[in-house]
Amino acid sequence: MIALCGNCHSAVTKKSRQYAYDLKGKPHNRLKGLVKGALEYDKSDLLFKVGGNWYENTPVILQFRNTPIIACRLEDGEAKVSLNLLDQNGNVLLAIRDNDVAFRVTDLWDFEYKHNVAVARLGPRDVALKMDFRGPEATIEGKIWLGAGQVQLGREQTTLPGNNVFRGNRMSNCGVGIAIG
Repeated sequence: MIALCGNCHSAVTKKSRQYAYDLKGKPHNRLKGLVKGALEYDKSDLLFKVGGNWYENTPVILQFRNTPIIACRLEDGEAKVSLNLLDQNGNVLLAIRDNDVAFRVTDLWDFEYKHNVAVARLGPRDVALKMDFRGPEATIEGKIWLGAGQVQLGREQTTLPGNNVFRGNRMSNCGVGIAIG
């Protein structure tokens, strides 16, 4: 058996069994130390529930200093998401640019992807990021370090550094939803 992402599975299963064995013997991501791929989502609007708050037509949902941390835009009727998952030292653990994801294999304990859902884990039961676009609620949850403080994007609320809590808000047609620093 060989573990494949949803983007590669159909292409590899059309090839010979020996081709799969050859791939398994030389795991590309482990050898390169970097995972890259496209996240596919069935989303055609800019309405997101991020940390328990709604953002509608807001191109930058979360910004730290002058850097967009979570952003979105429409291109050809398809929602494109960009996101930086940072650690406490400001290092990028995972980067998503217009639905293209990249991360070093040593930075995450696990990355799970299936159509419309992506989950990044730092350890067992330690979810750093979850993007779930399966239903009408496109949700983003997780924990992102911004400088010395952590932003916690929970299911029902956003907790900013200093224990500032946002819950159940709706931001529409804003240039930036939340700006820190």
